Amino acid sequence: MGGGNQVRDPCRMVARSWRRLLPLLYLASLVLYLPACGFHLRGAAPLPPAMERTVIRGTPVNGPLYDQIQTALAAAGGTLVDAPEGATAVLIIRGNRFDRRVLSIAADGRVSEYELSYLLEYALQSPTGQTIVAPQQVTLTRDYSFDPANVLAKDEEEALLRGEMLRFVVRDMLRRLQATLGAEPAAEPVQPGRPL
Repeated sequence: MGGGNQVRDPCRMVARSWRRLLPLLYLASLVLYLPACGFHLRGAAPLPPAMERTVIRGTPVNGPLYDQIQTALAAAGGTLVDAPEGATAVLIIRGNRFDRRVLSIAADGRVSEYELSYLLEYALQSPTGQTIVAPQQVTLTRDYSFDPANVLAKDEEEALLRGEMLRFVVRDMLRRLQATLGAEPAAEPVQPGRPL
């Protein structure tokens, strides 16, 4: 009877389905894992009044960094403008790079873990070119495991991690600018017996 050859092996069908779903399940678990290990995004940093209308220089328009700064500024109530003439500040990106290095190697000689680091160097000027905030750096480092048998999922994991790191560093930069520009001089301590 030739009809018996048409029956599909249910075990193979289940295995095939799992192979398709595994990368998606892995990414979903990563998204849930990042906040659990303390890597989460905080709310929008309050925007310094000096940055209400900001021009960005030193990074391509519509590049990932430009887009993240634009999103963070908008979330904090600011606006990105095209020319210094209509701006209250010029944010200059002096350095912006990801680096990846091998962190550990398995017994078979293949990479099992990478370290991903991101550096953002910036400065803030007035529209006339005067320094408001001298050049500063924000750096962030994360490590992740690597499975050579599942390169596609690991590439997606790294891309996701890069995006999260970029968002975190941009928000950290805005918080630092807020702390620098919004810092008030400390109140003089009251001495005992001294009139207020």
